[in-house]
Amino acid sequence: QSETFGQAFMDGIKKNTDLAERANFIPQELTFGQLFASIPELKKGDVLNTDWIPGSGTMVSLNGKKISDAIPDVQFYNALLRIWLGRAPPDVKLRSALLGETPESK
Repeated sequence: QSETFGQAFMDGIKKNTDLAERANFIPQELTFGQLFASIPELKKGDVLNTDWIPGSGTMVSLNGKKISDAIPDVQFYNALLRIWLGRAPPDVKLRSALLGETPESK
């Protein structure tokens, strides 16, 4: 299940970034993908956070516990955000809600 979740992240990045952009953060993307291989099992109710820490990078925690060292490169973090806010989010309604859009604002 963790690997499936990790694959969904990788697919989301691919759908919302072009190949030239991804080429700039391949090592970070590989590191992020390996995180999911290190998680024994994700369960309903687990909370996975990805946060940008200026001067450090992307920090990942699971249920409040840090599960990785900082992953540098703001381009990588921006690509993560585009999973939900980019041109091809998994849920268009969620994207609109996250951006504070209403039917009248479109």
